Amino acid sequence: MRRHGITVHVCTALRPHHLCDSEEWNSIHILRFPDCVDESHHRERELILAKALGLIRGMDPGKGCIQPNGETWRTTFALARARMMGIPSTFYFSMFPPESDLRGWAKLRARLRISLCLLPFRRLVFCSRALSRAYGSLGCIRAGRMALVPNGVDLERFRPPGNTGEKEAERRQLGLPEKGLMILYVGGFMPRKGCDLLLEAWARAESLHPDAFLVCVGSQGMRQTFRDPELQREMGDFQSSMAGLAERLESRGRLNMAGEVNNVDAYYRAADVFVFPSRREGLPNAVLEAMASGLPCLLAPFHGFPESGEEFGAAGNEFLRVPHDADSWVAAISEILGDAGRRAELGQNARRLMERTQGWDATVAGLANTYLGLMGGDK
Repeated sequence: MRRHGITVHVCTALRPHHLCDSEEWNSIHILRFPDCVDESHHRERELILAKALGLIRGMDPGKGCIQPNGETWRTTFALARARMMGIPSTFYFSMFPPESDLRGWAKLRARLRISLCLLPFRRLVFCSRALSRAYGSLGCIRAGRMALVPNGVDLERFRPPGNTGEKEAERRQLGLPEKGLMILYVGGFMPRKGCDLLLEAWARAESLHPDAFLVCVGSQGMRQTFRDPELQREMGDFQSSMAGLAERLESRGRLNMAGEVNNVDAYYRAADVFVFPSRREGLPNAVLEAMASGLPCLLAPFHGFPESGEEFGAAGNEFLRVPHDADSWVAAISEILGDAGRRAELGQNARRLMERTQGWDATVAGLANTYLGLMGGDK
């Protein structure tokens, strides 16, 4: 962003595990406020927004815009007041809307709620074409307010291994078996991500492939941000059921729950196959990263899945599309593990697609143009 003349500030709450109240990371200024911590995540968002608006008010007119993370009725009113004061705002959509499945009066109520909540925002930024279509189909967003900026991927960080030796070295560094075929899943371990389907399929497929092992990278259990009681109960029940399923695996040593890591690129280079059985998404970075890393990808057609020829390319050419049922996943895993040529073909095609269409520079430029346009007075 700095290359485009933009300085990014992130405002958030200061929590006990944070080492400082401000820092700079990759040219992003992170500001943490101790007086924004609140039991209610809605109230916390409102407090953080007030701090961010105060920061922008201290700038020269036309030199700032704001992009909140989520909205409440109070933040809607605060942003409306800010807009009247000349402070523009954007909202970034990264998840497929559950409202798109509604019908009749329920859909009309959803359209009214969305229309009112989004009223203060001058630009609505969508991370994929599918999300743009889904929200556009609700009939409550004017096309001129919508901006499409697909997620990008760092093609230098996420790349295929140079040779077999590099893959084996990555595995040694990660404490993984140097030999055998590695199946990789990256994402939170939760119901929406289809992890129950993945473990069920692996429980049936593992005996067919004694040289293969499954590695799951991502958060497990409850994050601090999950403070909704109903969500906590759902996640707790899910984790318990998944622990029971893992206990019944024929060989627990071939299931590695790596948890959250800061070197996920190394796991991609160490892997042979990427699996993603999710049920609802926006444009998941994990898939783009796996494709950029040259991995053959088995993807479930989640709500929000790109159409053929869009961000993921075409099924059968850049990835394999696998329905949401365990039989299909067992068959797909077995087929791809048994065909080295097919794995190489899919991985090479996926990497070439990412190089052509999803480079990080294009995403940064798209966001920068949106922000600069707003600060320059675009309507």
